[in-house]
Amino acid sequence: MDNPKEIFIEVGLRFNEANELDFFGIDDVNSALQFGYALASMQKGRALMDKVGEDSQNVRMKFTGFSVVAVLQLPKTAGQAT
Repeated sequence: MDNPKEIFIEVGLRFNEANELDFFGIDDVNSALQFGYALASMQKGRALMDKVGEDSQNVRMKFTGFSVVAVLQLPKTAGQAT
């Protein structure tokens, strides 16, 4: 099976219940880089929210982190078709 030419990895951080930072996705990006992928771009991600309450008219949310998307590509080699 061939490796995909382009991969998308969500990377970000969350505030845990002890108000400490939990990072995610970084190890996946580093593994891809070691495998030969190159960082091509970063894309917008999302806000991470937790529901903390609700009544008949409103939902209360708490910001708990964010993410971005790392776009990684295998470099083109000499003679490789595009």
